[in-house]
Amino acid sequence: MSKKKSKHQSLSQQHLAQAQHRNRHWEKIKFICQACGAPQAFSLLPRRQLERLYDLRFLPYRIEDAPGENIPERVVKDCRIFVFDQVKRMTMPVVPGGPEITLDDYLNVALSLKHYIKYLAGDEFAGAGEFKQALAAFAGDEESFNAAFSKLSDALWVPSAFCSDLNSRIYWLTLSFDSLDGETCLERNLEVHAHAPERAQVSFDGILRPAVRVCWAFCGAGLEKVDLKPSDLGLRGSFDKLPHEVYVQSHALQRLEERMDGVVAGLLHFSLFLSLQQPKAINDGQGNILIEYRIFNIKAGYLAAYIKDGRVVIRTFLFVTNNGTPEGKRLEEVFGLGKIDKQYLTLDKLSTFMAADVAGNAGLQELFQQAGCECLWDLKKKVGPLCTVSGQTPAALLEQYLGLNTKQI
Repeated sequence: MSKKKSKHQSLSQQHLAQAQHRNRHWEKIKFICQACGAPQAFSLLPRRQLERLYDLRFLPYRIEDAPGENIPERVVKDCRIFVFDQVKRMTMPVVPGGPEITLDDYLNVALSLKHYIKYLAGDEFAGAGEFKQALAAFAGDEESFNAAFSKLSDALWVPSAFCSDLNSRIYWLTLSFDSLDGETCLERNLEVHAHAPERAQVSFDGILRPAVRVCWAFCGAGLEKVDLKPSDLGLRGSFDKLPHEVYVQSHALQRLEERMDGVVAGLLHFSLFLSLQQPKAINDGQGNILIEYRIFNIKAGYLAAYIKDGRVVIRTFLFVTNNGTPEGKRLEEVFGLGKIDKQYLTLDKLSTFMAADVAGNAGLQELFQQAGCECLWDLKKKVGPLCTVSGQTPAALLEQYLGLNTKQI
């Protein structure tokens, strides 16, 4: 085949693809008109206005490094995947209570149409005034507009949670766009930023240990660092209202990842940040401060903390069944499950309870509920789909070891 013929075929394919894309764009506009209760509105648009609508369409968001940043390409690529996946999964009503379209179509097609209507003169073509009037409620619907950007903000936490790591860098995205004048298409960028958490050496049992400042960052709000007052942790004293910087030891992050095995580190670290923002703390009666660790607002364990040199320091993470937690103590007192038993049966790891045969076992469920560990089955529902590790201990072994086949619990 000659190069000339090959080039001609390539151009023909490009033209065909563009024509198909243009037709799909118009079909979506037609659907929006119907969803607004104005099916006749689309037929009022002459061909040249349809072409203009297509030419002025909002392009998909570009995701790239923020100015001055040097973000690894793999992170930028992952951010693109996560954001585009989220906006195609999430939906938005075209008008309150009306049919829904994907958030992606709302942010691109619906907002393009709103922009077009805003700058359309009532005498621009025959029927222009009627067209504007038919879609006036849609064009002026600020409630849906704000809801769409709220959902976009919700989507933007996903790449931050799945790409970030307190051990290295926190990533987040911000939105920027060019001004609109009614004649140019909107250029919209999602810019990726990074922050390396502050590091310090903290003393525990007379030994200096590495730790990092607990922080996170969000679109619109930027970087947020956690500060806690002793009174937030149930402590009273002369300085109980004085804010303390919060650090987490590297050891604690390691234990968190080991015991919440199979869940991506960034999501675990983000959940740690949220758990410390609104702490639920208890004292174990031996002078230890335990702060509930929650993921998707479900308790999964505790962050063991201490205060020294004006800092709150997280020294380790205890899974909900571990010795040292209220639930772990009850498992030992009532059912004789000590530390070695839990390690042997891997009851000190999330993945064990994510296995289908364990999660679906009524006897095991009743036993752990009696010890106050009902959260394990809530975790199965919310965290199970994200857990990439399969439990190593089958339900049959647990039943045999705990005597569930020979006695009634």
